[in-house]
Amino acid sequence: MAIWHKPSKDVKITADIVFIHGLTGGRDSTWTAKGAEEPWPKLLLSDENDDEDDEDEKGPGCALKTARIMSWGYDADIVKLVGAAGQNRVMDHARNLLGALEDVREGSAANRPLIFIAHSLGGLVVKAALLRAFSSPEPGFKKTLECTRGIAFLGTPHYGSDKADLAHLLLNWVNLIRPTDRDIVRVLERDSEVNTNIRDEFYEMLRATNLDHKEPSVLVCFYEEKPMSVAGKTFFVVTKDSAKLGGYKQRGISGDHSSMTKYASQNDPGYKSVVAAIKRWMPTKDVPVKPSAMVAAEAAERRKADATYGGVVQKGASVGGSINTRGGSVSMNTTSHTHF
Repeated sequence: MAIWHKPSKDVKITADIVFIHGLTGGRDSTWTAKGAEEPWPKLLLSDENDDEDDEDEKGPGCALKTARIMSWGYDADIVKLVGAAGQNRVMDHARNLLGALEDVREGSAANRPLIFIAHSLGGLVVKAALLRAFSSPEPGFKKTLECTRGIAFLGTPHYGSDKADLAHLLLNWVNLIRPTDRDIVRVLERDSEVNTNIRDEFYEMLRATNLDHKEPSVLVCFYEEKPMSVAGKTFFVVTKDSAKLGGYKQRGISGDHSSMTKYASQNDPGYKSVVAAIKRWMPTKDVPVKPSAMVAAEAAERRKADATYGGVVQKGASVGGSINTRGGSVSMNTTSHTHF
């Protein structure tokens, strides 16, 4: 897990934002615009100007500069991901993602709101991870689901892709699959049993945890508005219909499947649309963020008062509560020029 931005020590971290790339993508390259030296979330999000007067557009949450911004990378090799054991590979990545999140969100960070930004097949990994968290007996995994506040799916093939589109693309552009191995792309097709199971179980989990009734909506699906030209053919890698999830918000991005994740400036319409969703998921500004010096001074005053008046500090006291749902208690760089 790479940490792209971490607020200064005198600022309370209010949320964790995690970016996850897709097939043949990279932890940095998927999010880096042409000509840019670094990924746009690292360059732009931490400098985002949060105007109090723009709450309708940007949301009433805390400033993005108070979020920790991270990127998770995994082995996105086509043959390994969609081979004969395709389902196991997706679930392996899902478990690794949960483990990485548990490691980086230790202590009080485990309760911090969590926002996912996932491209293409990275969205399938996120869905599989949350499904595993839902059914897992491991408290750390369940905490990931409890804390999930929003997911932005960018070009995620929730309903697969027509064989003439994605399968043909993989076979001809990547040139990694032998003619006798054409069956290994079936997991990505529209009627894929693996993808269908993940989608259907994800819907059931949303209902069981009441996440489908959250406001603002916990999901936003972004779809590509421009086709790609590969190996002499022009087509959409993930169609609009496949990129949508019924009942949830959907937004178009003026780009093809690869460029839809790469923004050169804060004026890019795609950037504005994705960031608007992120800001709606940021925690509300109901609790002021105090500088660490102020916190330390207040603690010193309390200790002084205890010593002066003989006060007793009760150890082991805690503040907070548990998160319950209607469905019950849920403890809850490979560099590539084109990414799928």
